[in-house]
Amino acid sequence: MGVQGLTTFVEGNRYFLQDVRFRDSRLLIDGCSLYFHLYFNHGLDQQYGGDYDAFSCLLKQFLSSLAACNIHPFVVLDGADWEIACLARQWNCPILSNDSDFYIFDLPGGYLPLNHFCWTNLSGKATQRFISARLYTTSALCHWFGGLNTDLLPLCAVLIGNDYGTQKEAEVLQLIEANIVSRGGRKGKGMAPVSRIGGLLAWLSSFSGPAEALAEISQLVDENGRSSAQSRNKMGAVSSKLWACMQEYKITSQSSLALWFSERRVVPRGWINLGLPECLAKSAAQGLLAASVVDALVMKRVLLMPQVENAKLSSSHSSAIYIRQSIYGILHYRLQERLTEENSGGQKGTNEMKTGPECENCSRGGKKGGKGRGPRESCGDGFASLASRLVVLLEVLGVTESALSLVPLHLRLVVAVTIFWQREAKPTPTQTQLHALLIGFVYGELNVRQLAGSLQTHEHGLSVAMVRQRLRPWDKRELDLGDAHSYGQWQACLWAALCLNQLLLKPLAEPMYHAVNKSILKRDPASSSASGRRKKSGRRKRGSAQGRGARQGNKASEEINNRFALLMSEEDDA
Repeated sequence: MGVQGLTTFVEGNRYFLQDVRFRDSRLLIDGCSLYFHLYFNHGLDQQYGGDYDAFSCLLKQFLSSLAACNIHPFVVLDGADWEIACLARQWNCPILSNDSDFYIFDLPGGYLPLNHFCWTNLSGKATQRFISARLYTTSALCHWFGGLNTDLLPLCAVLIGNDYGTQKEAEVLQLIEANIVSRGGRKGKGMAPVSRIGGLLAWLSSFSGPAEALAEISQLVDENGRSSAQSRNKMGAVSSKLWACMQEYKITSQSSLALWFSERRVVPRGWINLGLPECLAKSAAQGLLAASVVDALVMKRVLLMPQVENAKLSSSHSSAIYIRQSIYGILHYRLQERLTEENSGGQKGTNEMKTGPECENCSRGGKKGGKGRGPRESCGDGFASLASRLVVLLEVLGVTESALSLVPLHLRLVVAVTIFWQREAKPTPTQTQLHALLIGFVYGELNVRQLAGSLQTHEHGLSVAMVRQRLRPWDKRELDLGDAHSYGQWQACLWAALCLNQLLLKPLAEPMYHAVNKSILKRDPASSSASGRRKKSGRRKRGSAQGRGARQGNKASEEINNRFALLMSEEDDA
């Protein structure tokens, strides 16, 4: 969230941002800000599940631009602003982000707002390329307000409203504003009429430090509440709360991320404290463990993001409930093991821990929602062997290893998920939707091979031509709700399976997501060829819930596997 209105205030004064030619430097990147900025600022698709193919190219272009300018990026995908600020101060390098909290941290290397980081237009000679950017430093802001003490900026952030403040701070700000008006207002050097933030900064500039400012605020609260003994008693509490919130911006220690980014690759303390095996803790630190898995472990709940789907039907995520239950069960099993070890004096660990979202209906479709159990066979690092982990994953998805034998290694997880989706989705996916999905896999695979140079130009041309004959151009009609809901269920199953695969340390290779979704996004094969058929025959009736028996699972596996192998062989023979 950041500090309300601070970005607009800073960008509205040209003296706060200095034009720089950025090159030959380390750069700390706020990963969350980066991918939101790149995706939403470049017109990528948001309706059909994500235009990840174009997004992947965009990320590569961004990193290539940094490399051309001898900029060494260090991306923190998900972490507290304080951790990033600590590392930036320790390394004396700037932070690239769109989070206005970084206007408050006292960073020697400064802060580069993403909106002013012109990475698409490199300048300079071939050997001295640079990126035009605008650099913010707290010293420039404080100098503008007559030498404002930088230690007072956190107080400004808390009073204006940030991620750490409450309604009480808003009430205090009203008292301060009333005090400013009664004094006739204050203005910074050469300022136009003072804005709310500008007025507060000008007021704070009259104090030597936080202690003096907090004393004045306490006095204002006391004067306002003289008629109420209860209000006077709160005077010290308000000051203490403000001081506590200000500490979120205070950089006092070395960052644990520094050792992680070094050659030693020491896992940050926070991941170790979760009680995960070392191999999982390292995976989480690398960004290779889904955030939802960490949420399930730490927060004991997971938020399922809504998709474009038919609101009259059950959520698309309902189709993947068994996979998610397995994730929660494995985490529960690992935690119970640890609690039992800690209570080895004879008392067993508690069994009262919640392991998943309480709002999920675990008995939908006639299935009883039992908790999955983690693999018991242990290896040297405290986790199961690869063979055991693969058995768990395939068992959850209801697929045998032999059924995937003809599928390329990097597509086995996707095909296994598709088999699971065909069995669990409600309404049951149509044959046309399934065929469209498989063609999409092949089309994406051919494009990946082309980029890798593994296909000759003539052979690739014939292969792509054959696939395109099966596809109809997307004519920008209204979204077919039935197809959207069905593919939404497929994406929900894929997302849950990816989380489980990561939790199990990837017994199956992860697919290239941008290639998997390429055809579905660029074309609409299912709605193009099936719309007329639906009008004649109507929507398919829901079948009774199918179990995960070997006969049903193997039949679906064999059918999809044969279709996929046939399509792949046709393209390879072209």
